[in-house]
Amino acid sequence: MANNSLPSRSKNETVSQIKRPKYEQKYKADYVREFKGITKSRTGDTYAFCTICRSDLNIAHGGRDDIKKHLGTKKHANAATAAAAQPSISPFVSPDRSLAVTRAELLFTSFLVEHNIGPCFSQHFTDNLVRKAKSATYQTLLDGSAEVQSPE
Repeated sequence: MANNSLPSRSKNETVSQIKRPKYEQKYKADYVREFKGITKSRTGDTYAFCTICRSDLNIAHGGRDDIKKHLGTKKHANAATAAAAQPSISPFVSPDRSLAVTRAELLFTSFLVEHNIGPCFSQHFTDNLVRKAKSATYQTLLDGSAEVQSPE
């Protein structure tokens, strides 16, 4: 009985000469949970992205094994060491979302819109507004305890 699923071969061909279909490994969502710093690449389905090295990895041949090989490379080890030694910037840029700051930003933005002032000139006014917002004179306005009267 002949098996139709196997490729036919002549009597002179050996097993190593038979062309087998090539299968490409594709990125799987499990890689994110399994490997730290590995995400889906924008390059394609057969690539993974290493956020530590900031490089795309071709995983078409070995899939999970290609990622394991990359994690063992000197390039990845050096990048991981550098990333671990890098201090976080978040303590320096924590946003101030107090009500006073929000009101000051709103007042400033409405002033710019009302007077049709472009963004390139707004930086000039920003320093003065911040200085005035911190002063005691404008504090009641920013706290909301005083009403704003429009000039008539």
